[in-house]
Formats: sequence, C-alpha cells, structure tokens
Amino acid sequence: MFNLTKVLLSTSLSIYFRLSAIAFYFVILCIKRQSENRLFYGKHYNESNFICTKPNGDLVSPNSIKWKCEKIRDELQIDFSFHSFRHTHATMLLENGAKMKDVQERLGHSRISTTMDIYAHVTEKTKKETVIIFENYLNRDL
Repeated sequence: MFNLTKVLLSTSLSIYFRLSAIAFYFVILCIKRQSENRLFYGKHYNESNFICTKPNGDLVSPNSIKWKCEKIRDELQIDFSFHSFRHTHATMLLENGAKMKDVQERLGHSRISTTMDIYAHVTEKTKKETVIIFENYLNRDL
C-alpha cells in the first residue's frame, strides 16, 4: 500500500517518506523519463538526485514553477499559487490527525513554532472535533 522512500535533502540530511502507490508510481515515471532524457542529451545531461528536473537534468527553479502556476491560474481563472498545494497538504494532514512534529519534519521547518504559526490554523472541521472531544469528556462519567 505504501512504499518507504528515502529523500536526500542535502549531502548530510535525509528523511523518509511513505508514498502512496500513486505517488510512488509518479516517482518511477519521473525516473524513467530522466533515463530517457539522459540517453537523448548524452554528455549534456546534468546529473542530480532530484525528481523534478527539466529535460536536460537542470533543476526546476522556483521561478519556473511560479510561472507555470500563474499560466494555469490565468487559464482556469482560479486564484491559487504553487504554495497553496503545500498549505493544503499540511492542513489535510493536521485535520486528519497527523502529529504536528511529523508535519514539521515533512515540510522541512527547522522550528515547530513555524509550522504551528503558519499551518495549524483552526478549520471548521477541527473546531467541531474539539467540541466533540470536550463533550465526550464531560459525558464519560454519566
């Protein structure tokens, strides 16, 4: 169901992720595409340990991601940015019971306070769940 995958953040730091079958399949497709591009570009292919690269192996810059998102946003007339995906990801994890420390590590924040200040905003779902937890506590002795 989930595959444990090691992700290198730098030469001295790596973390492990459990990827769903769909995400793991996406990674495999990217690696396959990179292998094909490596053959096509030959000595002009730039080697790296990254998944998201340009066809010649160069890193995908934040500006190119931003540009592509702006293009999609304008076409679809939907107000979002690439960072919206990160925020949604963190919010969904927290709403579904992920531990704050795990989300902090997954996002790469050096301090948990950053994660708590930015991503742990209270949603309608968490407000309702908090009421239910309190009601269950009050009703436990009845």
